[in-house]
Amino acid sequence: MGGGKTQWRGMVSSPDEPQGQIGTLFRRPIGANVNCLLQQTCYASDGTTLVAGAEVDLTLDNADVVVAQAVSDASGVVQFWNPGTGPFHTIGYKTGSPDITGASVEGLIATQV
Repeated sequence: MGGGKTQWRGMVSSPDEPQGQIGTLFRRPIGANVNCLLQQTCYASDGTTLVAGAEVDLTLDNADVVVAQAVSDASGVVQFWNPGTGPFHTIGYKTGSPDITGASVEGLIATQV
């Protein structure tokens, strides 16, 4: 079955007289998923310099378990697709001179996109 939408009515007394509240049923194609995204931008301690190439761990708040890892892109952006329900926090690290490390606040939740 493909995606799309179908109109329906709650009750029908006869095929010639549709009655009841009208609604719309949205169908997803078989195998379709809802995608969720948690995205952050990595900054240096000055708060303005973007940090590319930082290794970032996505960690569950209540268990301190790393559920995903990613590397920030050239714009300092790191994305975690479909990480689960959370809540999460992130811990980032980049080797260099000096090394850069940081963490986000707790309570991050992925957003449906």
